[in-house]
Amino acid sequence: MKWKQFLAGGLCLLLCGCGASPAASDVPGDGSYIEIPAQYRAWNEGGANQEHMRTAQGEGGAVAALKYEGAYIGLEILSQGGNAIDAAVAVSFALGVCEPYDSGLGGGGMATYYCAETGQAGFLNFRETTPAAQTSLLDERGLENKALQIGVPGQTAGIYTLWEQYGSMPWDQLLQPAIQLARQGYQVTPSLLGAIELIYGEMADHPELSKIYLRDGLPPQVGDVIQNEPLAQTLETIAQNGPSAFYQDLAQEIEMSVQSAGGYLTADDLLRYQPFAEHPATGTYRGYQIISSPYGGSCLIEALNFLELLSVQPSGSLEQLDQMAQVQQQVFVDRARWLGDSRFVPPDWKEMTEKDYAASLLPQWESENTTGFVVADSAGNVVSVTQTLNGHWGSHVYVEGCGFFLNNQLNDFSRDINSVNALEPGKIPLSSMSPTILLDASGQPTLALSAPGGLMIWPALVQVIQNYIDYEMDLDEALNQPRICAGTDFFYYDAELDEALRLGLAELGYTNLSLRQSIARPVGLAWDKNGHVSGSTERNGDVSVFNDGVVLVQ
Repeated sequence: MKWKQFLAGGLCLLLCGCGASPAASDVPGDGSYIEIPAQYRAWNEGGANQEHMRTAQGEGGAVAALKYEGAYIGLEILSQGGNAIDAAVAVSFALGVCEPYDSGLGGGGMATYYCAETGQAGFLNFRETTPAAQTSLLDERGLENKALQIGVPGQTAGIYTLWEQYGSMPWDQLLQPAIQLARQGYQVTPSLLGAIELIYGEMADHPELSKIYLRDGLPPQVGDVIQNEPLAQTLETIAQNGPSAFYQDLAQEIEMSVQSAGGYLTADDLLRYQPFAEHPATGTYRGYQIISSPYGGSCLIEALNFLELLSVQPSGSLEQLDQMAQVQQQVFVDRARWLGDSRFVPPDWKEMTEKDYAASLLPQWESENTTGFVVADSAGNVVSVTQTLNGHWGSHVYVEGCGFFLNNQLNDFSRDINSVNALEPGKIPLSSMSPTILLDASGQPTLALSAPGGLMIWPALVQVIQNYIDYEMDLDEALNQPRICAGTDFFYYDAELDEALRLGLAELGYTNLSLRQSIARPVGLAWDKNGHVSGSTERNGDVSVFNDGVVLVQ
């Protein structure tokens, strides 16, 4: 077979296919396209949150995602002989259907890749860009509104670029599962119900949204089936015509939706959009090679550089949390100082990932105290993707007749006009997205992680990596330890953090301690020395309903 090649930041990624595995039934009993089996349901018969099967082990390809439908569809593509990128394409569009409040055609994202054949990696940025005519997040009255936070969506162009360069199966075939999912329906989970209730008033006032998401004008019940025919038709045109169906054929509808809500995005902005490849951020941690995004990933690498220089504190202790908080606070300072769209800012940020830089800062404080999914095929190729609308339902601006919402990604720009992350036409806002892959000393994948969660993404993944490597936890345990996210003016802690530890942090002088139901929502895959793969997502536990994540393995 002749492999397609793509120079991503000077690195070439080649992807190959995998063997088949048994397929689950496509004839569900509840009227939806893919019925969620009982053991994978995050709810019980009464509709309340419950623990569900989130982990899996095997020897073939694997998919970890925050929705069962996404993981199922990805595994089906691998079973049909698709490679990791083929499966990622299908998963991405499927999640945009069944997780419409977190990602979709109106959003964007980032992806990190690893090629088993060449041992090389690449990174693709398909974040949303600022419209050409926009220079402020304020309207003529000096006020902000969500329509002013809409960036030019990158999702379709980015995922198509991945497929065009790396995919092996036909484009239209990879979109068919998402089309079926939108047309035949998917089940309402507690997390989807909560998202619908969040903007129930807006949906009730909108005939098309009411028809899709409500039942007789009221929120649906857990287990009901959602069908989105407008989105199915939009996906069909994208399957037939590629990105031009979105960036040209739908351009007038998108422009009209945005501008009627008070935003700047135009059809010309859509026509000009291009994803772009970058050098991934790279580093090492205790002999493991780290490959991640140049944005959140740079923060992750800097934090791990600090931890490598510090003494390992007892797991789950106050000393460990204090050490982690100090590390995160320093990284947040450097993030604000240096990081922004790499096409607009000087390359000084690269110093953040250097071990000598961490060593030079350490004496100053040592004595005082971020929907994502991961896919791997049986040939050893790995892709980690994070994609988003930013806030729940993004800007709340719905594209009439097309079935999707638009992002509010420009909200991630700094309001300080002197910041390296200040808004400029054509610029992408700074992201904490950190799709990350770790390789062992022989250059083989050992860990692959992704997470949604805004600025909490990289702090969460740092803690998962430390748990996995320093404390020798298995992946499920490493993902499910309580976490923190500490900046200089905020301190978020996990709902499962022990109360005595919270009080201890307060006694150490940490202020603005604020509870979060979870510090990001990581998913991951891990490989042992024999090449066997395991995967996990975050459990529900005492955390309020939010996680439908599962892992499926061949």
